[in-house]
Amino acid sequence: MWAVVLKILSVLGIILLCLLGLVLLLVLLVLWTPFCYRLEGEAHPGEDGLTPYAGKLKISWLLGIVGAGVKYPDPGLVKLRLFGIPVYKMALPGSEAAKKEAEKEAEKEAEKKAEKDAVNKADRETDKEEAYPEENIEETKEATKEEYNAGKEEPQTADASGKETEPSPIPGASEEKPEAAPEPPFEGADDPEGEADAEHPEKEKVPFTEKISNTFHRGYDKIKLFLWDLDFWKRLWEDEKTQSFLRDGKKRIGRVLKVLIPHSVYADLTYGTGSPDTTGYIYGIYCLYARRFRRGSRVDPDFEEKMLDGRAKVRGHFFLGYIAWQGLLIWLDRRLKLLRTRIKKHKERKEELLEKRGIYG
Repeated sequence: MWAVVLKILSVLGIILLCLLGLVLLLVLLVLWTPFCYRLEGEAHPGEDGLTPYAGKLKISWLLGIVGAGVKYPDPGLVKLRLFGIPVYKMALPGSEAAKKEAEKEAEKEAEKKAEKDAVNKADRETDKEEAYPEENIEETKEATKEEYNAGKEEPQTADASGKETEPSPIPGASEEKPEAAPEPPFEGADDPEGEADAEHPEKEKVPFTEKISNTFHRGYDKIKLFLWDLDFWKRLWEDEKTQSFLRDGKKRIGRVLKVLIPHSVYADLTYGTGSPDTTGYIYGIYCLYARRFRRGSRVDPDFEEKMLDGRAKVRGHFFLGYIAWQGLLIWLDRRLKLLRTRIKKHKERKEELLEKRGIYG
C-alpha cells in the first residue's frame, strides 16, 4: 500500500520538476536570447522642395523563429511572423495600405447605403399602394382635402350681443384692454417683510470687508504652503542619499543605453539644415563618433541650402534579461525606498494641512 503511494508521489514529483524546468528554460530563453534589429532608411530630393523618404525595420528573436517587420510609407504594413509565416498584419496611419483600406471601407459603406435606399424606396412604394389603392384614390384625395379645409377653419364664440367674436389667446384679456391678463404669481409676493429669507440663514449676504479679508488670508496660506512645499523638494534634492542614488541610477541607465546602441552603422548622406551653425554642430557630432561607422561611410555637410539625400543602415542586438536586471536593481535599491517613503509622508502632511486650514475650500 505505502509502496504504491510513494511511487505515485515520486511520479508526480518528477512531472512537477519537468514542468518547472520547462518554465525556467522558457524564461531563460526570453531573457537571454538576443533581440536583433535592423533599420534602413533613404531620402532623395524631390520636386517643390519635398523630400520623399522610405524606411524599413526588421526585428528577429530566437534565431529568427519569431520576427516582425514594417516598411513605410509603402506598403506601411506591420507584419508579425512565426517560423516565417505571417500571423498578424496591421496598417500604419498615413501609409498606402491604410489609404487602400479606407477606400475599400468607403466603397462598402456606399454599397450598403445604396442597398438601404433601394429597400426603403421599395417599402415606401408598397406602403403607398396599400394605403391608396388605384380604384379608391380619387375618393381618398377628396376626403383628405375636406379634412384639411375643416381643420383650417377656426372656432368662433358669441358675445352678449349675439355677435360672433374670435377667442382671445390670453385668458382674462379683452379687445379694449389686451394687457389685463392676470400676471403669474412670483415667489415671495405674499411675504413682503422677508419672512421667507429668515427660514434660510445661509442666504444671508457676507459683508464686503469680510470677503476681502477671507480672500487675503486664503492667498497668504497658498503662498505659505507653496514655499513650504518648495523647501521640502529643495532639501530632498540636496540630500546626500538622494544624490548618491541618482548617480548610481545614472550609471545603470547608461549601461542600458550602451547595450541598446547599434553595433554597426553605415551612412552615405549629404545633408543641410539651412543654417550653417546647426549644420556644423551636426557634422561635429558625426566626427566624434565616426569610428563607430562602418568602413566606406560618407557624411557630407551642405552649408548653403536645406537638403537631405542618401541612405543609412543600422544594426544591433540587446538582451532583455540584462535590461530587466538593471531595472530590478534600481527598483530594489533601499535609497529609492527611503525616497518614496519621504515623498509619501510629505503628501500626507500636505493633505492634512489643506484639510485643516481649508486653503482650497
